[in-house]
Amino acid sequence: MTLFKTLQQGQTYQKTWILHPKLNQIFPENRIIKATKFAQTLMPFIAVFAIVWQQFFMPHSHVGLAAAVLTALFALCIPLQGLYWLGKRSQTTLPKQTAVKFQQISEQLEKKIALPLPKNPTYQDLAFLLNKANQHLSDEFWQDL
Repeated sequence: MTLFKTLQQGQTYQKTWILHPKLNQIFPENRIIKATKFAQTLMPFIAVFAIVWQQFFMPHSHVGLAAAVLTALFALCIPLQGLYWLGKRSQTTLPKQTAVKFQQISEQLEKKIALPLPKNPTYQDLAFLLNKANQHLSDEFWQDL
């Protein structure tokens, strides 16, 4: 998969994954998604601030400008790292224990709506399933999870 497809897949996964408190204990996705969203809003300001700060205090320093540009590039790359991780994670096949739980959730959900089940479920499939379960199943589902 190319870099841009991985980043797009990461954005899709970020939008699909449900940020439920119960999932904090099981998966790292909640923390990664929150950190990535925070970085997406904050890091562009830090990048601009680094260059403006350098130009304000050392306007004729080429070394300072180079350091500020590198700092800005680093700040802009941080959200991309989160999206890349999410993109790679979304295409990862579920471990056995999680795949068993995936099957159990899909069986509960099939009583309410019909869903196509993949043969080898990935984390993207799990995100889709949990999103549907949140929409169609009661709060008792999260207690039993």
